[in-house]
Amino acid sequence: MRRLVLRAAVPVAALMSLALVACGSSSSSSSAASGSGGATAAAVSISIINYPGSDASWLAYIAQQQGFFKSSNLNVSFVSLQAGPQAMAALVGGSADIGVLDTDNMAPLLAKGQKYTLLINTVKNFWAVVGSKSLAGKSLAQVVQALKGQSVSAPSVGGTGGRQLDAIFSAYGLSGSSVKIVADPTNVSLTAGRVQAAMTDTIGACRLTTLGYPELMNFVNPPAATSSYPAGVQSLIGLPGLGYWAKSSWATANPTAVSRFQKAIEQATAWAKNPANAKAEDTLLRNSPFNLATMTDSQWATCVSRVTAAFSNSYTAADAATWQKFVSSQGIAGALPPSSQWLAAGIPQS
Repeated sequence: MRRLVLRAAVPVAALMSLALVACGSSSSSSSAASGSGGATAAAVSISIINYPGSDASWLAYIAQQQGFFKSSNLNVSFVSLQAGPQAMAALVGGSADIGVLDTDNMAPLLAKGQKYTLLINTVKNFWAVVGSKSLAGKSLAQVVQALKGQSVSAPSVGGTGGRQLDAIFSAYGLSGSSVKIVADPTNVSLTAGRVQAAMTDTIGACRLTTLGYPELMNFVNPPAATSSYPAGVQSLIGLPGLGYWAKSSWATANPTAVSRFQKAIEQATAWAKNPANAKAEDTLLRNSPFNLATMTDSQWATCVSRVTAAFSNSYTAADAATWQKFVSSQGIAGALPPSSQWLAAGIPQS
């Protein structure tokens, strides 16, 4: 299960405190002078943050297991951390080179002038709303009205999931006090009947739907036409979600590592999204530390296909503008620097 606290809101001051205890030093060394490297180019070492058991780390795992890092002349080491706050501290403190984080995780730092670079995107906005069985078959508009005065869970109240719940309710005209959002990263509140719906990630939605709970909204593959939703919801559909970030100073000093890393992640994404590799991907991940043993093979294959559907490396200036509007409306951060200052060259634009 993805560690849902990854998107928890963390004050910048707390991040800097965490950074003081981040130990070790970056494993990066740019042995080649420039370029993406060929067969005779010297290998480059990089360290990537890994979230044990989380599908946020699937692409890097696939790139490693399928040899895409090796063929790009990258020596990759993984730094296992439990959550986004630790990952941000590791980047700040220099004990890891690259971490998987949301734009709204990074927005407060960017808005304060701290220099970080998005190297490449990993997934689209993966959040999903799963409801009590009584809500099955209802449109999102009907669901929102049914939830008025009720409780809904999110991994954390101030995290990305909770904020996107706020955006949904606001888009349909409900005030922040109309629905009570409670923190629950496990979704137990829904299965125990203490809340009427849960905002969860793809793995969480997979678990719940196998138990018979209906998925009411999915920002990767919405149940209705995008045009049928209000603007505040439309803007979140298909928006880039988690991405690989690094200190800008590291990215500038290691252009070879950046370009090779981008290439390997794009190769992993293309391999995973190729229908001819579906069975191989199922098997690879079934035999990995990410496996959910409680699922049948059929359920696991369905879940893998849903996670894979969200894989996307694209991140455009228009996407950055959408995130700017979101973080401003949610009070997460003020004005961000121009995206040209924090989007790495080479990020796919479609």
